[in-house]
Amino acid sequence: MRYLSVDLGASNGKVLAGELRDGKLCCETVYRFKNTMIRQDGFLCWDIPRIFSNILEGLKMAGKADYVSIECWGADFVLLDDSDQVVAPAVSYLDSRSDRVSIPYDPRELYFKTGVHNQKWNTVNQLVSIAEESPEILDRAGSLMFIPDYLNYLLTGVKATEKSIAYTSSLIDYKTGGWDLQLIDSLGIPVRLFSEISEPGRVLGIVSDAVAREIGYTPAVILSSSYEGSAAIYGAPGTDDALMLSVGGFSRIAMLCDDMLVSGAGCDGNFSNCPTYAGRNVFFKRIPALILIQRLKEEFKEGTSYDEIENLARKETEFPGIIDIFDLRLLQGGKISATVDEMLAEKSLGPCRSLEETAAVIYYSLASAYACEIARLEAVSGASFKEIDITGGGSRDMFLSSLIAMLTGRTVVAGPADAVAIGNLVIAMAATGSLNISGRRDVLRSSFCYTTYSRKED
Repeated sequence: MRYLSVDLGASNGKVLAGELRDGKLCCETVYRFKNTMIRQDGFLCWDIPRIFSNILEGLKMAGKADYVSIECWGADFVLLDDSDQVVAPAVSYLDSRSDRVSIPYDPRELYFKTGVHNQKWNTVNQLVSIAEESPEILDRAGSLMFIPDYLNYLLTGVKATEKSIAYTSSLIDYKTGGWDLQLIDSLGIPVRLFSEISEPGRVLGIVSDAVAREIGYTPAVILSSSYEGSAAIYGAPGTDDALMLSVGGFSRIAMLCDDMLVSGAGCDGNFSNCPTYAGRNVFFKRIPALILIQRLKEEFKEGTSYDEIENLARKETEFPGIIDIFDLRLLQGGKISATVDEMLAEKSLGPCRSLEETAAVIYYSLASAYACEIARLEAVSGASFKEIDITGGGSRDMFLSSLIAMLTGRTVVAGPADAVAIGNLVIAMAATGSLNISGRRDVLRSSFCYTTYSRKED
């Protein structure tokens, strides 16, 4: 069996082909594309026709396969009328429209309803902004489809709402696993928009005749765990009781568990729950990460690579101090180096003497924050972790991985970089009987290269 994983990120996408050969998962990236947002009707939007066109191109270039599955970011959606025509642009979670919203629920009350930390970009806030500013859109809408669900619909003509992506809405009653219709109605959102929720692993159907003609074959489409954080946990090489740290522009610390963890401590710590394949749950927290280094890179001389910044920061053992990486000023406009100096001054610390020192401050602050949040996750969950599996593009950053090992006192296993897409493949293979999900660790360990960092500083 040959499987295709469509991995959509906020700035790019790719199609990964995979199959099992002699107990190994053999993967190949067959197509990459840019995912550029557009301005439409005054909003920052996803260019859905372009995304779908690139998916078709990727499937065509991949050649014949048996199954296709899609995963991407959460919260965002498409509204369709009763004729299944799009009634409004697919606005991105990065748009500012949700900044103007104030829903009539205390965040703590909402957390204990949904098990999800309420962030401004969650679907609930986006829908309330439409209800307040453009209610005529909701009057015309007959159904809501999250981005991966809508793309699956374009492939097959079959509508479905996959469970993990639905949880990013903050509109599901975590106790029942279904839509909280009372909550939805109280917010002035039409309950008719929400369809029955499907478990990940369901075979949705064969691609339509039109798609088959375009790509040259007729694969089946699987509802994998569509939310990237729900898929990535199955692409990490550790055991179920290992901690996963997915590092990219942002990062997630996550653990796999049997039940949703909803508590006052979880609420205070801004932890969330998300279902994944086989009835399991991902307990996680989202943390700023290499987006801070990406912003700093703009201040280095043109052509300076990330590897060079990493090596320069490694040499700066004397630096002013640690900052709070959760401070939203770090993500706003202006030079991030000036913001870092401002934050250091607020702690009565001196400024950085160079961009290299600024990089060191960011690196050590990131690693310190990870250590603190990992300890908090252990306290909230009651779990204990000896190993940290670092996945995503940040798994290639040797300096960051070694700092995390040093500051947490844990063994760190770094890799693979494509854990989200690989996890998507693993789930699809398990759902169709090609792979035993409990044996995935041995398959992953024998299929990919990993770097292990000891608990002592290198």
